[in-house]
Amino acid sequence: MRIVPDYVGEAAGRAMASVAVASVSPAVPASGPAGSPPRAPDAAVDPSAPDVSVLVNEFATALQSFFSTIQRIVAANPVAMPRLMELAGLARAGVLAPDQAAELQMLKVQALRQGKAVGAVIGFFLKFKPYPMLAEIRQHGKLFQPPFGPLVVVPLGVRHEDGSSTRDRPVHRLLR
Repeated sequence: MRIVPDYVGEAAGRAMASVAVASVSPAVPASGPAGSPPRAPDAAVDPSAPDVSVLVNEFATALQSFFSTIQRIVAANPVAMPRLMELAGLARAGVLAPDQAAELQMLKVQALRQGKAVGAVIGFFLKFKPYPMLAEIRQHGKLFQPPFGPLVVVPLGVRHEDGSSTRDRPVHRLLR
């Protein structure tokens, strides 16, 4: 028994209460030869987790251009679009073989992975360089729509009731 503060429980009126605290036991080695160091259990890897190492490992380079970073991220998280479209057509027609169904599921996971990666790039730029990103999108048109991932719309010269334009407002107010 140790004396620890209890600010939430029945003893909230008192400053301290006797609470049983479980002690943490040292790491128990996972199955392995005797005398070998303990190893961590194998963690399940999410197949839809995107590869966004470009954003971490090449931070300054990634911030130079929104569209070039998107291209690099899409290349790092590829999806076989022609095959995905072919299998989706077969699935719609109801003539999908079991092995094709498994392949379609794999391609759907890859598409989800790419969409998450594109979303990560958009969030990355909104956090670190929002105005240059919006200006770069505006140079190409008023929206950015990747095959998979979020859509970004940049209104051009919208006037608000207070007389200001969209270009005059902070990004956090644009995203509401």
